Amino acid sequence: MNFFKKFLINQSSLFKSILAFTVDLSIYFFIYFIFKNRFEIINQEILFYALFVFLNSTFLFLSGHYKDKIQFTGVNSTYSLIKSSFVIIALLNLLFFIIEGHISFFLIIAPFNVAAIIALIRLVVSKFLYNQDNKYNKNILIYGAGNAGVQLLRNILQVQKYNMIGFIDDSTDKSNRTIDNYKIYNPDLIEKLVLKYNVEILFIAIPSASFSRRKLILKDLIDKELNVKIKILPGLDSLIDKNINFNLMEDISIEDIIGREIVPPVKHLIEKNILNKTILITGAAGTIGSELCRKILEIGPKKLIAIDSSEIGLFNLIKKCNDYDSEKFFLLGDLKDKRFIKKFLNDYPNIDTIYHVAAYKHVNIVESNKLSGFYNNVVIINNLISAIQDKGIKKFINVSTDKAVNPTSIMGLSKYFCELIVNEYSKKTDIEFSIVRFGNVLKSSGSVLTIFDEQIKNLQPITVTDKNVKRYFMTVEEAVSLIIQSSSLKGKNRTFVLDMGDQFKIYEIAKKMIIMNGFSIRNKDNPDGDITIKITGLQKGEKMGEALFLENAQLIKTEHPKIFRINENFLSLDVENFFNFLDRNYDNNNDTFLDEWIHKGKKGIKI
Repeated sequence: MNFFKKFLINQSSLFKSILAFTVDLSIYFFIYFIFKNRFEIINQEILFYALFVFLNSTFLFLSGHYKDKIQFTGVNSTYSLIKSSFVIIALLNLLFFIIEGHISFFLIIAPFNVAAIIALIRLVVSKFLYNQDNKYNKNILIYGAGNAGVQLLRNILQVQKYNMIGFIDDSTDKSNRTIDNYKIYNPDLIEKLVLKYNVEILFIAIPSASFSRRKLILKDLIDKELNVKIKILPGLDSLIDKNINFNLMEDISIEDIIGREIVPPVKHLIEKNILNKTILITGAAGTIGSELCRKILEIGPKKLIAIDSSEIGLFNLIKKCNDYDSEKFFLLGDLKDKRFIKKFLNDYPNIDTIYHVAAYKHVNIVESNKLSGFYNNVVIINNLISAIQDKGIKKFINVSTDKAVNPTSIMGLSKYFCELIVNEYSKKTDIEFSIVRFGNVLKSSGSVLTIFDEQIKNLQPITVTDKNVKRYFMTVEEAVSLIIQSSSLKGKNRTFVLDMGDQFKIYEIAKKMIIMNGFSIRNKDNPDGDITIKITGLQKGEKMGEALFLENAQLIKTEHPKIFRINENFLSLDVENFFNFLDRNYDNNNDTFLDEWIHKGKKGIKI
């Protein structure tokens, strides 16, 4: 039996199609010979029966029933086959009655039996060959009844892990119609369908939709708290030359919910400091640094020099950058070591632009390691800038943070002093310095959203410091594009802030992340929910909200709509005295001055 099953499955599509047609043809003749002896058949009935055979075979051929689709035969497709045959039977009998003036029992019973037997044989053969059992399959809906949705349906049926319930589409032209006998429903009915059919997964297949429309659809689905897993097809730009299939479906991410449409880069701004130039990136293996490397290599530099102190980080970065043709050099070293800096500046002369990203950035870890965290961040930028004074480097971009504005954490304080150091050097050199401030990057290593992902994956409580804590968020791709473009804007010594949009409540983001992963929130109103949100209280150094610039700062528009220049009054800093002071305290393991500076603010900084 297994040999026979394997033999049939392994045959070509043409063989299976011919075999199916031959079986159907034999059924037509078999039924004719069975019933012709039971009825007194007249020539007109034979003619009409032959017409039924022709019309039914033509329909089966045109609808694809002879295209090796036996594997996907189920209740829905069988119902469709029988329904269409019955329409043909009804029309032929009506025509016969009009012409002959009486009913033909042969033309009712014989074609009816033909349709039933053909459908039954398809179901039996499909069950025998492919052993379909949908009992434990997940019920699904497809949002989008266009070409992409139909292609996805075909592919999903092949997977045989899902039971298709129907399509969702907001087009009034498609509402209540069917595709392959699957009904198209209005989006208003999603909640009822999910409850009625216990839908577990919702596939969104609208690759042609704009970013704003996709975001609106996702927001509406999340707000309904459907407790279903949502997967989405990427946009059309990611689907060029690809057949739409199940493997292209992606889990929705928080970027899809709170992200925004990226403004296309201004060509001359994105290329000015990169194309055919030698670029140095510090902290190259981090979230921002690695995306900078990728984007810069995509633009086409003459040479890229990537520096990081993390061995495994550099190893992963090298793998990411292998496909790009530009000259690439990956250096492992610590920027606190002046000999290391001197060596690579000698080995790689004629650097045009430096993007300084290297820093300890995790607020809580730096808070627990005050001296070493603060010292690292300020020393490496000073070592680097002091070493490049006579090297012909044209531009130095210091990647800063919103936490440097009125700092309440040691990390924020260190980045504030990095800005002061840059400002002092900008007064006495021809290098074009710029500072770029922005908020949190979505899904960066160590970010709160990455932690949420891990907690949700393990069904652990999500920990939020306060219900009202707000943060800015931006995708790493957008942040990096704007950093590169800001470095091309005119002016010698500039401080830029990126338009981050609105701040988002972390608590609301946590709720959305639970729901979009197909889980429910456990609280007093829903004690049987999947995941709780636990309020832990603000940790030392954390703010309720962030600011990108001081209240009295002057915000100036630039050539790019998402980049603003600011005029702020920087505190004067005697760099030499500052590092002498810092070295003495570091030697004496004294970190009390750091807390005093944060507590008293800028006016309390005494060196």
